[in-house]
Amino acid sequence: MNLDFSFFTWEFFRQFVLNGLWFSITLTVAATVGGVVLGTVLALMRLSGRPGLALPAAAYVNLMRSIPLVMVILWFFLLVPLLIGRPVAA
Repeated sequence: MNLDFSFFTWEFFRQFVLNGLWFSITLTVAATVGGVVLGTVLALMRLSGRPGLALPAAAYVNLMRSIPLVMVILWFFLLVPLLIGRPVAA
């Protein structure tokens, strides 16, 4: 059994593998920064002691904790293209 790897050239590697790696790293950094900022704001809202800030923050946190991650991924995959009017792609 001989496998043909002739398609795996430097151009292929640069165009697909390195671009995909760069996109993944960029997405990871953006999600981390966004998560830290949103988490900090929500924590400060909950610790503020003001019901007008603490209750919405607590409701958001409890709602997000009760939704399975698979459902969030599915909603993102199906609903975001409808909202923005075009498919989500790298």
